[in-house]
Amino acid sequence: MTAHHAPAPPPSGSSAAALAALLTADRPLTWVTAGDSVAQGARWTAGERDYAQILEERVRYELARHRDVFARTAVSGWRARDVADTLARITRLAPDVVSLGVGLNDAKLGPDHLADFSRTLREVIARLRSAGALVLLQLPNPVRPDAPPEQIAPLPDFVEAMREAGQATGSVVVDHYTPWLRAGDGWAPARWMGDSTHPNGRGHRVMAGAILRAAGAWDDASECCALGTAATPRPVPASRDQKGPPVTTRRYAVCGLSNRGLAAFVHPLMGLTGGRLDGVLGYGGAGDDLSGHGTVVALVDSDRQRVEEFNGQLRAAGVGELPFHSPDGFDRMLGELAPDAVIVASPDHTHEAYIVAALARGVDVITEKPMVSTAAAARSVLRAESASSARVKVTHNLRYARTHRVIKRMILDGSIGSVTRVTLDYHVDLRHGASYFSRWNRQRAHGGLAVHKCCHHFDLVSWLVGQEPLEIFGYGALNYYGPRSPHRPQQATASGQPEPDPYLRELRATGQLTDDGGQEPRTGLFGLHYAEQYPADRPMYIYDDEIDIEDTYSAVVSYAGGASLAYSIDFSSTWEGYRLGISGTHGSIEMLHGRGLDGEPLPGSDTVVLAPLFGERSTVHVDAPRGEHAGADPEMRRDLFVEQSAESRELGLAASSLEGAWAVALGEGLWRSVVEHRPVGVKELLD
Repeated sequence: MTAHHAPAPPPSGSSAAALAALLTADRPLTWVTAGDSVAQGARWTAGERDYAQILEERVRYELARHRDVFARTAVSGWRARDVADTLARITRLAPDVVSLGVGLNDAKLGPDHLADFSRTLREVIARLRSAGALVLLQLPNPVRPDAPPEQIAPLPDFVEAMREAGQATGSVVVDHYTPWLRAGDGWAPARWMGDSTHPNGRGHRVMAGAILRAAGAWDDASECCALGTAATPRPVPASRDQKGPPVTTRRYAVCGLSNRGLAAFVHPLMGLTGGRLDGVLGYGGAGDDLSGHGTVVALVDSDRQRVEEFNGQLRAAGVGELPFHSPDGFDRMLGELAPDAVIVASPDHTHEAYIVAALARGVDVITEKPMVSTAAAARSVLRAESASSARVKVTHNLRYARTHRVIKRMILDGSIGSVTRVTLDYHVDLRHGASYFSRWNRQRAHGGLAVHKCCHHFDLVSWLVGQEPLEIFGYGALNYYGPRSPHRPQQATASGQPEPDPYLRELRATGQLTDDGGQEPRTGLFGLHYAEQYPADRPMYIYDDEIDIEDTYSAVVSYAGGASLAYSIDFSSTWEGYRLGISGTHGSIEMLHGRGLDGEPLPGSDTVVLAPLFGERSTVHVDAPRGEHAGADPEMRRDLFVEQSAESRELGLAASSLEGAWAVALGEGLWRSVVEHRPVGVKELLD
């Protein structure tokens, strides 16, 4: 057996000071990590370094203590009694410092075990101290709401017993429990957890930061310490300790104070649910109050005036203002406020920068569709997510519409056999369509409509058929808008358009144009000006020369499972909606969803027809809500901000970053096919 140095005398005085003094000793030290599966560190870190490895790197390499020895005796499933029964494994190493982490498995035994646990823990610490070791006592991390109930209720009492034991025995107590509760509003932050009980790689980095601070080894300039930068602590609501019900409140930073960002996210999360329902855009009147499940902590937008106007509305309503941050300060905001997630609802071409920066800091992302505006940006997001402990959710809300859930269930139940082909004929009415061509969507550099709008439909079909898209071939043209429009009046300009202009009345009805002679910036929903995006001195008109996208498409998409899609869309129709047909080896499904220019549903709208190949046709009329994308948005928000439903898990309603990337690639592939006159592969764009 290798000879070891003689044990140092038990530390006296402040344990933390004694530990700091050890780090300056001119002899090698022996460090031992003991305890349970969290101390063991394997499996749930997914290959990332655990807290013991980060501590070793800091001590041996950054502090140049190259001769120090690091050992680990931790075993998954162990309790304090297991450590006590095998203490010789530790003491024979003559340790100078023992990092001891237990408690999670002990709590599962229930409150009747608490007294025995406390006695055993104090016995272990006393024996380690008598062997010359200083003890770093790791209070356990909290758990998530889905942890075993028998573990949740007793855990706070076991943590307090550990805290008292550490203080009574002169140990260095490292409190992971309290800061994690603050960061997770009464629970372990989901972004720090590998499962309901065990920290993931990011969680271990946060734990390492706490250990390094307690050990007197913290240095702001250290790369190892930078790994352990924890979230900003927040007060724990008294009603949300781990003895209470599993209510989770997360903190969100919203990027982009757009119509969509306000209506779909900011207003519901702030409980401002009395807004108007816009009959043209289909959203704006969110009736669900989610303020008990989430808090908006920051607004990130390039338009300070728009944010100030919104804060003025909040003041008038007696609601506290929200902090403003510019895009340049986004990363600093992440570091200072440490939100649990960011919501990206800014123009499509700005999504990538926000998503990648958030993932780099381990912050979850909820992003509006399209996920990004180009396939190259989608590749960037996929790479960033694979290197991060955080995840991206894409709000492809059409999956949540009641009619689509009915159809998806029919397909999963085998009602039409294996899907062979799909037809989707989509119409955007002339008011809605014209609005896109007086906004940023009208330029390819900003993503264009093949990505911005068609991604909705490509994702819907990929999800319904349950197959990966492979290739797209398409045709397209600019038929209604732009300088060569057959509807363009002579000498038309964005202000003072000469009559007659067939689109003018509809544009003014939607607020896209006003009668103020171009003196005021454009406003959107809720009366907020777009002073930066649409300034009064730079009006946009649907016949402008700079429009460089198409307004009509037809395409064919092939899928890995053998299905195909025949898709078409135009952006100046007499009605809004679509006809959907799905054929399979044993039958077909048909559906119409649409409304006229008066906003009234078309005859037969939202009726699903199931026609078995050898059987009787049947119809299912779905009572689809009006507005909020046929009721899809409230369902999606509950999935995102409250709890994912059993139906959502069964049907796969939540869209992943990869599925978001497929939709973007198909959109880009569509316009590339139009321009380059060739089929375009999805992998060609994403690999």
